[in-house]
Amino acid sequence: MYFLSLLVVTLLTIPACGPYQQYNLASVCGSTGSTSSLYLGREESVFSLDCPHQELQECHLQLRVFSDHHGQAVFINKMKYASCESDYLQFGRSSYLGMYSYKSTKYCQDMDPPKEVFNIDGSLQKTDFGSTPYSSRVYVEESVDQMDVWISLSPTQHTESECVSFVVTPFAKLCMEYDADYRQCPGSDSCVRRQLFCDGVVNCPHAQQESEETSCKFLHRRGGKFNNLPLSFFMVFVVMAVGTVALMAGKTVWDNSEKRKAATREEEDRKDTLFKIKNTKPVDNPYSTATAPPLDCFMEDHYKLCKEQAEDCTRVDCGESRAKKNKEEYPYPYPMVTGQS
Repeated sequence: MYFLSLLVVTLLTIPACGPYQQYNLASVCGSTGSTSSLYLGREESVFSLDCPHQELQECHLQLRVFSDHHGQAVFINKMKYASCESDYLQFGRSSYLGMYSYKSTKYCQDMDPPKEVFNIDGSLQKTDFGSTPYSSRVYVEESVDQMDVWISLSPTQHTESECVSFVVTPFAKLCMEYDADYRQCPGSDSCVRRQLFCDGVVNCPHAQQESEETSCKFLHRRGGKFNNLPLSFFMVFVVMAVGTVALMAGKTVWDNSEKRKAATREEEDRKDTLFKIKNTKPVDNPYSTATAPPLDCFMEDHYKLCKEQAEDCTRVDCGESRAKKNKEEYPYPYPMVTGQS
């Protein structure tokens, strides 16, 4: 049972592999000043750069989605740079032949990953974006099906797992209520894929007040800030409770079984037998024995004395001296025997 519980806890604590396509900026950007074009289609993508890393200068990405009926929503999850002159992300769109028509402001703040705060019932209360608000982390392109990204990052020696990470989500500008693939975002006409709801990542555009994560309930997060324990602890408790109940049930079945009853009766009979033997054992009493000499011993001494007297009477010196001697040795009354001359 221990190995089964360990397997269950391990499987439930492994992070779920979402539908996100992973891109490493060091591999995608290529040489300095080059432009890389990527077709995202309808797939959500995560662009990241591990620390430490080399310098990225004048990196230009062109991201295209499925059609003009789709837009792209960018959410910056993490960024560890403080200088806006040499370290920034910038989004926009460009016309044909590289004529830039629009560029956003530079995103260059020091951003930490957002934290989720849960209610006592496991529902998401809010998303804490820390010192960097939601509006400073997002960019939405819904005018055309292509979005341009300009990246400039200086080399760093940070030892963290990621220096920068942002999510690009293609979204449908309009969807039906019973669409099999897409679901409407709260408070918006835009739609994202259904599997993106309640995955812990903000994907919907224009989600300042409410996102697709707001109405979700995460049962393993019950307890809010007072009991925000991982699911593994809850599963260990459940396994221990089930094991305890199983042991109690097994003990009850064993106590009520015929084999157990027969063993109990046999043990009681054995105890009764030992108790009876102990009670019937005679007790030694030093005052119960008689102190008088046995009668057989008295008669044996008497006959022995008579024999000696008969032998002495055959002698010549048998007379008063012998009678006196006999009287001293044997004080009991007996008939006097005199010898003949």
